Amino acid sequence: MAADTLSYFLNIFAELAPPAWKRKLQLVIPILSLTVLATLTVLAFQDSLGALLKPCDIDESNPDADDSCLGPNPWIVWAFGLGGLIFDLISIWAFCKNKNQKSEGKLPVNMLAAFMHVGADMIRSLTTTVEGFFLISKVWGADQGKTVDAWSCMIITVVIFIGIVFGVYEVIVDIVTYCRTGE
Repeated sequence: MAADTLSYFLNIFAELAPPAWKRKLQLVIPILSLTVLATLTVLAFQDSLGALLKPCDIDESNPDADDSCLGPNPWIVWAFGLGGLIFDLISIWAFCKNKNQKSEGKLPVNMLAAFMHVGADMIRSLTTTVEGFFLISKVWGADQGKTVDAWSCMIITVVIFIGIVFGVYEVIVDIVTYCRTGE
């Protein structure tokens, strides 16, 4: 969340910057923003891959057994996922409303990078809500909580990384256009 907030405020700073710096900041800040998002995505991917590769042996007869394989409390997962999903949908609605108020109807690339963070959060919230629902409804056994959580993270990171590739493409297009035309 700190990375999302920082990205948003840096992009607002770029929008309010003096004309001499505005376009340059609009091109540099998305690179920083998408780099942070990519780094956090890779770290999450590594954690979930490690969780999937580490075997879990639950011995219910042993009271001192390792219960780390049980994963998170499904009600907490579901509540945070649903709350996040509602917040993210409101944020996306605000981005769309702002885009429609612009004369050209297109988000500047720096605001697209901020939108990528919101979109990544929405994907995470949606997957977390579904994960919590399935864990609550006991579609998977209680001993599968850690595995389900790791697979959810893998899905999230792959989808987010696809979005990052699109964001990087848009930034490169804008940088090339700026270098050619100065706009």
